[in-house]
Amino acid sequence: MTVRIEESAREALAVEAAALSDALTDPLSRASYEELSRALGAGEVEDALLPPLEQLLELTLRTGRVRRLHGPLAEAAAVRIYQATPAGRAVVAALAEVNAALTALRGRTLDGITFAAKGPGVYGLSIDTPDAQLSLEIGPEGVLVRDLSVGD
Repeated sequence: MTVRIEESAREALAVEAAALSDALTDPLSRASYEELSRALGAGEVEDALLPPLEQLLELTLRTGRVRRLHGPLAEAAAVRIYQATPAGRAVVAALAEVNAALTALRGRTLDGITFAAKGPGVYGLSIDTPDAQLSLEIGPEGVLVRDLSVGD
C-alpha cells in the first residue's frame, strides 16, 4: 500500500519527520524517520514506512504541533493523510460503528445518560432509553461500542 502525500502537507510533514529523527537517540529509529522525511518530501510513503508515518501523524496531531507550526491547512491535510493509513482507517471504521449504534437510539426518549471514569484516560458513556441501552468506551484508542441492547 502506498499513501500519497498531499502537496500542501509534504514540506510540513517532512520537516516534522526530520525534527523527530534529530531528537531520537536510537540509530534505527533515527534512520527510519530520516527515510520517512525523504519519502514525505517526494510525496509517497510505502508500506515499510507506514508505522512511523502513523506515529508521526498521531504525535503531531495530538499535540497540535502541526497546526501551531504549519497552520490549519497542513493540519487538515495531515488528518486526511492519517485517515488513509491503516490506523486511520481503523479509527474511521470504529466511528462508523459507534454512529450506527447511536442511530439505533434515534427517536427514543432518553431515560438516562451517564459518563463515568473507567481508568486513567478511559471513560464510559451509557445511554438508556425505555427499550435500549448503549455503552461506549472512550479512551486513547478512540471510541468503541461496548454494548448495544435494543428491544422492540
